[in-house]
Amino acid sequence: MKKTLVLLALAGLTIGMTSYNSVQAAPGAKVTLCHVDPDELELPNPHVIEVSENAVPSHLDHGDYLIDAPRGTACELVAP
Repeated sequence: MKKTLVLLALAGLTIGMTSYNSVQAAPGAKVTLCHVDPDELELPNPHVIEVSENAVPSHLDHGDYLIDAPRGTACELVAP
């Protein structure tokens, strides 16, 4: 059972990194994220933003996630 969970976790991580790496392929490209401002966690207002690919890691670190949606639209807050 533990092996299965570890394999599933690794598969998910591999898929996630593959998706992220494919986003990085286009130089100067913007990456679309569902963003919650870390300073607004008490009254979150999740919305779609576009950022430089260089800014993606810091956004992912505070809970933002990749999304395919128009910039400025609302998106779902996902619990960590």
